[in-house]
Amino acid sequence: MSTQDLKTKKEENMIKKFKFMGIVFALLAFLFLSCEISKPTSNDLNDNVSNDGNDTIDDDNNSTEENDSWELIWSDEFNGTGAPDNSKWSHEIGIHPTSGSQHYTDALENCYQQNGSLFIVALEKDVPVEGHDYTSARIKTENKFEFTYGRVEFNAKIPLSQGSWPALWMLGEDYATSGWPGCGEIDVMESVGYLAPEIHGSAHAPNYYWQVAQQQTAHIDVNDTDTQFHLYAAEWFDDHIDYYVDNILYHTVVPMGGDNLDNDAWPFDSDQFLIMNICVDGDWAQTPISESFPMIMEIDYVRVYQ
Repeated sequence: MSTQDLKTKKEENMIKKFKFMGIVFALLAFLFLSCEISKPTSNDLNDNVSNDGNDTIDDDNNSTEENDSWELIWSDEFNGTGAPDNSKWSHEIGIHPTSGSQHYTDALENCYQQNGSLFIVALEKDVPVEGHDYTSARIKTENKFEFTYGRVEFNAKIPLSQGSWPALWMLGEDYATSGWPGCGEIDVMESVGYLAPEIHGSAHAPNYYWQVAQQQTAHIDVNDTDTQFHLYAAEWFDDHIDYYVDNILYHTVVPMGGDNLDNDAWPFDSDQFLIMNICVDGDWAQTPISESFPMIMEIDYVRVYQ
């Protein structure tokens, strides 16, 4: 083979090598771009977030006002068995003079811890208790835990039975001296069976409660409240209260008929305590039927943040 032929052969081999390397680089570039295109974006991840009462959704539409700065100051996770922790809760015994046909007891059949939850149960009794056909439980943190301002959360399933009136709420610790509604009442969650799926959030003060024909209340429709846990929360500040279900803001209460220095417009500047109960019948709920029982409210946890 002549010198010229060898030179030509080398040139042809180099051209083939360059072509091969070009193909390899092109394939690598294609694979790199494909991987970049298939990466999930933050929007993709947000679209796949589920909200079943344990998840939180932190977008602009439903994030809490200070969700990065809240610090847990008190909780009950209900990991015990039997009666509720008496260092945190006490029972009210008897009847409530203004609501319900039930007799509140401290019996285990009406209130107990089991499998990481607290159960409050309203029952129809074959033999009346203190003249009442129904028993239930109403527990509170009065004189055990009271606070001013913060975020309170109840993760719970609630009954939808006819005649049921479950409530997760707070009451001013000065009720004995200021009276009601001068002490202020914050209803984080109320529901009555015949209005399902409505969940109500309210506040009561001298300037706004049912007897003066002024109310600060709202509701949001929530499905499956008796079979799925939902997170009922209120964020209490010195000049407003925000109400949430599953971290969706649906109601805000502000001073009415005065500013936040006027007790009639805003009695929410001192300690309140937590209350959980099921009322039977009452001024708002319908008369129950036998098929309404047992009425069961299951609480996964209660947490308070500041």
